[in-house]
Amino acid sequence: MVVASGAVLVVAIALIVLSAKSLRGAVESVVRDTYSLDLVDRLDAELFRYARVSNEIVTTGDPRSEVTRLEIEEELYGLVEGLKEFSGSAAEDRRIEHVRERVGAYLAERRSAEAEGLGLREILSRTSPRLTHASDAVEELKGLNERELAGSQSRAARLQGVSNAAGGLALVLALGGMLLLTVIFRRQIVVPLTCILQTVQRFRAGDLTSSAPEEGPREICEIARAFNQATSEIAERRANQLAFLAGVAHDLRNPLAAMKSATQLLREERLDPEAADSVERLDRQVDRLARMVSDLADATQIEAGQLEIHAERHDLRGDAREMVELYAPTSPAHRITLAVPEEPVVVRADPLRIEEVVSNLLSNAIKYSPKGGAIEVSVGSAGGEAILSVADHGPGIPADQIEEIFLPFRRGPWAALAHGSGLGLSVIRKIVDAHGGRIDVESEPGRGSTFFVRLPLAQPG
Repeated sequence: MVVASGAVLVVAIALIVLSAKSLRGAVESVVRDTYSLDLVDRLDAELFRYARVSNEIVTTGDPRSEVTRLEIEEELYGLVEGLKEFSGSAAEDRRIEHVRERVGAYLAERRSAEAEGLGLREILSRTSPRLTHASDAVEELKGLNERELAGSQSRAARLQGVSNAAGGLALVLALGGMLLLTVIFRRQIVVPLTCILQTVQRFRAGDLTSSAPEEGPREICEIARAFNQATSEIAERRANQLAFLAGVAHDLRNPLAAMKSATQLLREERLDPEAADSVERLDRQVDRLARMVSDLADATQIEAGQLEIHAERHDLRGDAREMVELYAPTSPAHRITLAVPEEPVVVRADPLRIEEVVSNLLSNAIKYSPKGGAIEVSVGSAGGEAILSVADHGPGIPADQIEEIFLPFRRGPWAALAHGSGLGLSVIRKIVDAHGGRIDVESEPGRGSTFFVRLPLAQPG
């Protein structure tokens, strides 16, 4: 019996050793795939930054912008080379090479178009397909990396289960010192690896402050240290990006304010109809730019955890009524209606932020139903919640893409209907979340969409 128990114990310990080694390999794959995803995100951002700086060069001719563009171009190729270093499969190698070819084709086409002395509009018309192809290639690579990361996490989870099962068998069969040996082994090997895996999963879910404990044998500590270093670098780059975006948003406000004042003065002049129409279009474009800058500023505040909420008791009906009165005259093709109950719908919230939410939803309803029609706004309450809804009769949203529209810089399949930054819905969801509420969508392609904002009703008093 003792011999049999010892033999089973040896088998169990061997199984633990093998599964721990396999688990270590899986965790290393997760770390590698996570770092590759960060490089892909940076590559996508730098690609569009290159396009923006190139547009500035054409419009302003500023030599400093050319220096910046050369730096971005070098960074693009450096990121592609970095992706090659972290590649984990032949399929990923092919995708990376495809990205390199598409990016190179866009850069070459852009340089060629500028060398021919074309205007900005002609350059954009000629190079936009190349830029789109490059961006699509990057997105395809990102999708492959996400699938590989999911596979690595799944393998690690399965191996963790095998390790736990083997440890349980050893615990049942072990006697005295054998039991102690198994416990020590699990504490030194399996537990640290499990902690690293859980840290990676939290990081993948958005907790950028996650830090893996540097405990256990030297090899495991090295894995944890490498992961912590990678996450620290990612967090630092993210902070730098947020600071850059915040600075851009701040710097854009003053010229936009000056442009707005200038258009207002022009509207007061006696202009011929054609000139007056041009001024009106210019004024709308300035308003659109101001809205995009405001979304950008809010997004950076939210991501940096600096969104300010000044909550107070107020009637949600008033927010909806003011926004409907503001937007109703802006689009004669749309008939905006408001339905509110006779009794107040009192919430404890920041009135300016809630107006921003309603304004964004109304603006989207108008933009994405260009043929006009009815837009229904309603306010009510149910189940201890205040409910504000905005319904349109636009193209609708496929069910599998509803969640994507709330991600930053994602604009859904109907983005061609209107210009925008892709930040609005991301910002308003964070605003609603900050108030302890939620935002839901019901949509049917071809028949329109309804957005529901649900906020806790204020307590009496």
